[in-house]
Amino acid sequence: MKRPSVRINRFAEAWPGHILVSVTIRKGGLTAVGILAILGAIFMALAGLSFVAANWGAIAKIWPFVFILALMWSAFGVCIYALKRKAMAFAHAFALLDAALFGVGVMLVAQIFNISAHYPNGILIWALGAMAVAHALQSRPVLLMASALTSLWMLGAIMCVFGQSCTRWTRLLCKARMISKKGSPFS
Repeated sequence: MKRPSVRINRFAEAWPGHILVSVTIRKGGLTAVGILAILGAIFMALAGLSFVAANWGAIAKIWPFVFILALMWSAFGVCIYALKRKAMAFAHAFALLDAALFGVGVMLVAQIFNISAHYPNGILIWALGAMAVAHALQSRPVLLMASALTSLWMLGAIMCVFGQSCTRWTRLLCKARMISKKGSPFS
């Protein structure tokens, strides 16, 4: 009897592009374990952010920063350890967690020290930090995150440049969309 992985690989090669599994099974690609590890890293980053946000009033100002910094460096250390062990899926997951925690740290520092600058600049700093992590660790998921953050920064900068006029256009488009939906037979 053939091993299940051999049967799955043959099935994936027979149906290229028709199923999501074919992309994840190929050599050098992500596996189901890798995808779960990356999702776990995203949820860990959200948990760190939620912890700081929920306990903001009860914790002295320096401790949330120390907590995020310790989490960030420990995620980086686990990423380096996973790279040495050739566990690429976990290395990418912890690199993604590290880049996300860097962003949490940037936003936290801005909040602690009441930095009221052009708000998209915080996203730009986060994107640059994520790009540095992506370059240092050769991580495509982190590069994808950095690209998304760069797009978010550009959108925020455009919204700030156009200010109220952009907001008016957005409201007008939303109203037109709602009016068109009311007349739809599918509503």
